[in-house]
Amino acid sequence: MREEAENALGLVVREGRVVVSSRHVARAFGKPHDRILKDVDELARKCSERFGRVNFDFVYKMAPSGIPILSQREEVLLSRDGFTLLAMGYTGEKAMRFKEAYIAEFNRMEREIQNFRIPRTLPEALRLAAKLEEERANLEEQNERLAPKALAWDATCSEGSEMSIQAAAKEMSRFGIGPRKLFELLARRKVLYRLDGSWVPMQRYIESGHFRVRRVVIDLGEDRQRSYCKTLVTPRGRDLIARVLADRLAV
Repeated sequence: MREEAENALGLVVREGRVVVSSRHVARAFGKPHDRILKDVDELARKCSERFGRVNFDFVYKMAPSGIPILSQREEVLLSRDGFTLLAMGYTGEKAMRFKEAYIAEFNRMEREIQNFRIPRTLPEALRLAAKLEEERANLEEQNERLAPKALAWDATCSEGSEMSIQAAAKEMSRFGIGPRKLFELLARRKVLYRLDGSWVPMQRYIESGHFRVRRVVIDLGEDRQRSYCKTLVTPRGRDLIARVLADRLAV
């Protein structure tokens, strides 16, 4: 079974296992994400090392070098057992409805994985190849229709008080500088640099709270994935960009 996009509850298949992000759990149960992380930490301390290693996958912010920053955790990916253990502590009618919905969806997706059978004969392999090719063609057609909407969303998206670097560049365009020239200016000022085709901040600006970097994984189908760094700009980072632009205009 190929890894798939997140469903309505946030469950996704990663490396052949169904998992859910602690961020989705926080939204579903109406709790601060920090509270969920603290609850997972408490469970990880109390459960066996093996159970914690298998069912709680901690995700950390990545340094520009690609090395995780262990002091800056972004989320935890929970398996079915990890989610069940965590959700046991959440009570109330609403919490019960979400627990039932999550467990049912975990079971459904795990059955799909178990039912996926590797072809054993040439005719079976050809039928599977034809089916996958049809799915790929349908996805490409769908992506072509949705691409303009996706680009528009990325240009204006925000995450809480943060926004994408592209949205920040659009915000600053009123000063008469386009995104490409803005990124090049920030690179000359040693604020940004290019990494695998993406503009990412220097480590000192991440540590100072001007930017945050997320590693985004795109499922290309047929067990292929591509990852890239998505730079998010905090309000402090937008102030920094504005100051850099003000210095440029003053010259």
